[in-house]
Amino acid sequence: MRFACLLIKHLPTRIETLREPTLARHPIVVLRTWDDQVLDVSHSALAARVELGDSRSRVEQLCPQATIISANEPLYQAIHSEAETTLADFAGPVEIRDLGEFLVEISSLLCIFQSEAELAEKLLTNVQSTTRLVPALGIAGNKFAAAQASKQATSETGNILIVPNGNEKRFLDPLPLSTLPDAPIDLLRRLRLLGITTLGDFAKLPYEAVVNQFGKNLAILHDLACGKGTCPLSPKSPPPMVTCKADLPQPQSNHRLQQNILGRLVGELTDTLRKGGFQATALTLAVTDETHQECTIGAAVKPPAANAHKLRRLSELLLKKLRVKPESLEMRLTAYPLRKQHLGARQITLFQSYDRHPVGQLQQVLHSLHQRFGKTVIQLASTIDPPSPIPIQVHCNSEGTPISLREHRGNWSHRVERTYEYWRECWHWWDSKVTREYYQVEVKCGLIFTLFRDMRGNWFLDHRKS
Repeated sequence: MRFACLLIKHLPTRIETLREPTLARHPIVVLRTWDDQVLDVSHSALAARVELGDSRSRVEQLCPQATIISANEPLYQAIHSEAETTLADFAGPVEIRDLGEFLVEISSLLCIFQSEAELAEKLLTNVQSTTRLVPALGIAGNKFAAAQASKQATSETGNILIVPNGNEKRFLDPLPLSTLPDAPIDLLRRLRLLGITTLGDFAKLPYEAVVNQFGKNLAILHDLACGKGTCPLSPKSPPPMVTCKADLPQPQSNHRLQQNILGRLVGELTDTLRKGGFQATALTLAVTDETHQECTIGAAVKPPAANAHKLRRLSELLLKKLRVKPESLEMRLTAYPLRKQHLGARQITLFQSYDRHPVGQLQQVLHSLHQRFGKTVIQLASTIDPPSPIPIQVHCNSEGTPISLREHRGNWSHRVERTYEYWRECWHWWDSKVTREYYQVEVKCGLIFTLFRDMRGNWFLDHRKS
């Protein structure tokens, strides 16, 4: 099976440059209109350390010579959709990875063309003629390797990079760990503590060791590093944004009527989200008045949701805050960026790997608290400090490594099966220096504990790091 990833790098800034060619001589920063944060930057602005999500004030501080442009997201979405349609007409189902980034499965097309290079040229030519933008294309035996190849394709390679079948691991070996998709920060931290900084280093670890350390749910990242990605194409991937709009036959100044129209837009939006199995992470509202001036406001949806009641309440709040003239001709409600409901949902699997009975009790208690006192009490509970370390007795070998644990208060003892990590932390508390030696160990029953020894040689069980 062979995949092609087509990437239009920096789509927003390149579209703005096409609209105004003189901008190419300056650093460009595109800001979202609803939260004034960076949506995209040009290469020269990247060199000034401007990053996606930065605020306007930070952009002005890091790159005062930059040309700041308000994002025209409907235009970017239109160009994105044109590229998607072109690919779908030529290669079949398309998986959307991000704005201007697409995946197609090309195995069935290879019998039509003499080589993958010829097929790649045809794909590039079709998309370029439609969008007037030169994309980059990567081809490999799995989606992850193809995506990385598209990011490394440059004008020097003809904007095409083909990874020969079976050479995916060799191609991925020198890439940094940060290229792993949705890799937890804790996993990256642990690997760097072991001196593992590239995908090649990660791939050298035994699969069983990765499963024991991080669990089966994250072992798929090890497969990606080894070039063994087997995930099929997912054509039902979420689009970058979904928009619903209402054109009013005549200017309306009735606030109640505007709320009713907004409620209908929310209903259309949530139906689209639910049918695709998507969630909105941000919501924007744009209102055009009788002078054809548009005002836009938005907010993040935390946590991401497709709930009609939640989105309607947020949209009505946005309408209340929006500073527009009373008469409105058009209302446009947009949800973006979208994501699958299951993405990032790894935490519950950690609970399910243990006994289900305590998890059921915990869920029942949270439900009771929510029913009696509302959401506020649960949110306040999250601000409570973590539990204090528990004194324990630790027996060590001649090298000072723990080999058994005993805790008198809980009346339990365990023998250490293996030690995963060791590190030392030093800091100052007022005028006193604090030094701790930490060990992360697994005991015979399979539980993992984090221990530390203070400067006096006393041992503690640190719940905050377990």
